Amino acid sequence: MMQASFAIEDPLSRADLSTRQKTVAMFKEMGQNMYKSGRGFGKVGAIYAGVECVIEGVSIISRHATPTRRNNACFFLQPLQYRARNDMTNGVLGGFVTGSILARASGPKAAVGGGLAFAAFSAGIEMFLRREAPE
Repeated sequence: MMQASFAIEDPLSRADLSTRQKTVAMFKEMGQNMYKSGRGFGKVGAIYAGVECVIEGVSIISRHATPTRRNNACFFLQPLQYRARNDMTNGVLGGFVTGSILARASGPKAAVGGGLAFAAFSAGIEMFLRREAPE
């Protein structure tokens, strides 16, 4: 609602409307802007929460216990091994993946940049939320 109230509008575009009609039109635009902003915020929040939960719950890559003859370290997918840790890694990696997903349409450089920016923001938020309370 605050964002919609700061929108620049030409006062002459509604000069022929009554005060009631202007008020109705203004609230209608504010509602549309609130819906668009809320939808975007919900999209970002859903992606971040989903990715963070997956990272927290499942270890995607794990090292094989016995190396094969071809190589010394064999990596394979083991989606059923649960990580179950609540640490800063979840938020930072979740932020990187979320930022990359949101900026993917602009190219690989933008995806990496968006991922790094979102990861830095997530790290800052995690550090703020995980600080020890003063006694």
